[in-house]
Amino acid sequence: MLSDVLNTEQAIQFIRLDPQKVYSRARSMRINEVASPGRPDEHELPVGQDRGLLWRLHGYWFYEERGGGVYITCESITLTRDIPFGLGRS
Repeated sequence: MLSDVLNTEQAIQFIRLDPQKVYSRARSMRINEVASPGRPDEHELPVGQDRGLLWRLHGYWFYEERGGGVYITCESITLTRDIPFGLGRS
């Protein structure tokens, strides 16, 4: 199992298409991996000195009010640096 803690900043825009439909798009402005999360020595790793598991993130969310509820669809595009050794295809 692989886990990671990231500190990110996102630019998010909401666009109303009609009274029942809205979509939003988000793009990462900053992504830093956090080393030693939850410990006294917790700190952000400088860009390029982390594992590069998430380099960029673009998210697209679609919201539609229908039938007494809200349907939500999410699509994302992510970019990583090199896949760490051992996590690639076998």
